[in-house]
Amino acid sequence: MLKVNVIRGSASSKRTGCSGGRLKELFLRYAYHRYGGYGIKSAAFLEALWASAAGAGNSFLTTDGGASGGPAGIAVLVPSAWDSVYFGKDVKEIRYLITASTGLDGYPTARSLVKRAVSRCRSVNTDLLTARIDVNDAPAVYALSSCGFALADTIVTFIYRRGSRLRRRFRSLYSVRYASQSDSAFLETLAEKAFSKDRFHRDRRLSASAGGLFRNWIADACRKTSSGSECVLVACRKDGRQAGFLSYALDKECLSACGSRIIGRGLSAVTPDAAGAYVSLVNKILELTDEKYDIAEFSTQITNTEPVRIWQKMGLEFAGAKHTFHKWI
Repeated sequence: MLKVNVIRGSASSKRTGCSGGRLKELFLRYAYHRYGGYGIKSAAFLEALWASAAGAGNSFLTTDGGASGGPAGIAVLVPSAWDSVYFGKDVKEIRYLITASTGLDGYPTARSLVKRAVSRCRSVNTDLLTARIDVNDAPAVYALSSCGFALADTIVTFIYRRGSRLRRRFRSLYSVRYASQSDSAFLETLAEKAFSKDRFHRDRRLSASAGGLFRNWIADACRKTSSGSECVLVACRKDGRQAGFLSYALDKECLSACGSRIIGRGLSAVTPDAAGAYVSLVNKILELTDEKYDIAEFSTQITNTEPVRIWQKMGLEFAGAKHTFHKWI
C-alpha cells in the first residue's frame, strides 16, 4: 500500500516545495469542484475553496509518487459539526478525494487514502465517516466501495440560469409568499412527514433520531428568513391555507470570491392534496433568479422522480449527480 502522509489543515497552506505548491496545484486541477459544471471556473473561487479546505480543524492526507515528484493524491477530512451535534456522534466527512490520475489507474492511490482516513478516524474515536463523490469519479467511487463504505443515496442536481431560453413556462395555481414565524409549526410538521426515505432514515444507526432532523432544519430556515440570511417560500391556497414550502440560501462564499450569485441547497415539500403547488414554488424561484440571481440550483435523490420530471418539463439543465457514502468506524 502507498505511504500516506497526514498534514493538519492550517499547516497545509503554509508548506512550501513539493508538499505545498504541488499539493495546491493538484487541488486546483480537481475536475469535480463545486459548480465546476456550471461554467464557474474563477481562479478566485478556486482559491477560496483551497483556503477553506486548508482551514484549521481539517486534515490533509497525501500520497507521493505523482508526476515529477508531486503528490499522487489528496484526501481532506473535515468535521461535520451540524450532524455531530444533532445525532450526538462524532461525524467526519471526506470532503475531497483527489487523484492525479482520473482514470481507473488512480484507484490504488484513492484506496490508500481512504484506508488511511478510516484508520485516522478510528484513532480519534470517530463514529461515522461520510463522503459525497461525483458519479463520474471512478477511482474514488471504487475506492470507497472496496473499503466497506455503503452507498447511502445518489443526489441529482438541475440548474436554471438567469434568462435561460430553455425555460418553458407553466401557470401558477397557488400564490407564493415568504414564510413568517407563524408558518413554522405547519412547515415543521410537513417536513417531518415528507422526508422519510433519505440517507439518514435508511441508515439503521441514525433512523431512530432522523425524524426530527428536517423539522429542525426548516424551523431554523424560518428563523433565518425573518433575519434575511435565508429564505423560505410558502405556497398558499385561495383561502390562505399553506400547501407547501421551498427553502433556499445564497452561497455567500461564491458571491464573495467571484461575484456569482447562486441560490439553492434547501428543502421543499408539498401536501399530498396540493397538485400544482410545487410548480408554483419553482416558478417563483425562477422569477427571483431572473430578477437578482445568476443560477438557481435544485437537488433531490435520484429515486424522487416527481420533482425531476417537473424540472425537465420546465426546461432546467441537468448539472450532475453525486453518490453519498457512509461507513461506521
